[in-house]
Amino acid sequence: MKKILALIFITVLYSCSHKEARLEIEDEIINVPELVLGSTAIDSVKISNTGTNILHISKIFSDCTCTVLDSNEIFLDPGESRFLKFSVKAGLPGHNQQKIVLTSNSKENGSRVIVIRTKLIT
Repeated sequence: MKKILALIFITVLYSCSHKEARLEIEDEIINVPELVLGSTAIDSVKISNTGTNILHISKIFSDCTCTVLDSNEIFLDPGESRFLKFSVKAGLPGHNQQKIVLTSNSKENGSRVIVIRTKLIT
């Protein structure tokens, strides 16, 4: 009986210590249709937690003030998904590229980058 209880205890302890959050991003490169000077494009990207622990995206920021995000922190339960919405304002003529950086407790790739590509036409 003691061996069975010890085995159950070790199994529970092992399973609890191996819970991991895992951040998945549906599209890491987003191509926004052509923008006219002064216009704004609104889009979103699907993010998911495919791990077995709560995913905490503790920091979400863009490298450009022309990109506005709807969140700066997100919690996702295991198996949960949601869309991160953003808007991009057309600024400089030609091809442009902005980045959204997500920092999380994901064991693999705790820091991820989403690239937004735009083309401004005049």
